[in-house]
Amino acid sequence: MDLPTIPSACLGRLMGSSAASLQIVSRKRKYPMKTVNFSLYFVTYNFVIGVLVMIASEKLGIYAGHIIRSQRMQVTRLARIATFTFGACVATLSAGIYLAFYVFKLG
Repeated sequence: MDLPTIPSACLGRLMGSSAASLQIVSRKRKYPMKTVNFSLYFVTYNFVIGVLVMIASEKLGIYAGHIIRSQRMQVTRLARIATFTFGACVATLSAGIYLAFYVFKLG
């Protein structure tokens, strides 16, 4: 159901002046709406996950050593280095994307 609209000339007579009708009819926003930037959230999320994987690499290496008991020291060291390297790569790539596209505005 469509609501009836009041023409601006009638509204001006009701309000007493045409300036009042212009204020009511044309309400422009002083502050434009901003859209949500999901790519920034994605880059920040990947950076945080990369840092958390780097922090947890010691514990993940110990768990991997307990699973494979025959070569515990080598597996622990390899898992610790691999997870730390993976987390560092993810965090570095995310930080680089953030700097390039959000700070320096290259894209």
